[in-house]
Amino acid sequence: MLEMSVKAEITLRMLEWLNRLRIFFRRFRKAELSLIEEEDLMRLLRELGFWDDLLKQNLRCSQCEKTLTRDNLSGFFVRNGNYQFLCDSQTCLSARGRHD
Repeated sequence: MLEMSVKAEITLRMLEWLNRLRIFFRRFRKAELSLIEEEDLMRLLRELGFWDDLLKQNLRCSQCEKTLTRDNLSGFFVRNGNYQFLCDSQTCLSARGRHD
């Protein structure tokens, strides 16, 4: 009898874990994520006119308002025609996926 309740508990925990995993991946399926090399990101910032702003530390993370530098800039996206930049914080990157 005890063995059956342990198996049931393990099965229940596995189902809960799988449900959390499904929810996690659903968030990222909704978000369009494009990965590019750091060199390409910097070249794109130059082409778009944001390079000097980055060097002068005039860019802010759209999620947490942290000042962005070459070391902590993770990427950017366009929302309602405006460029939005993200720092390398996992919280900010995750928030971006939830809001789109």
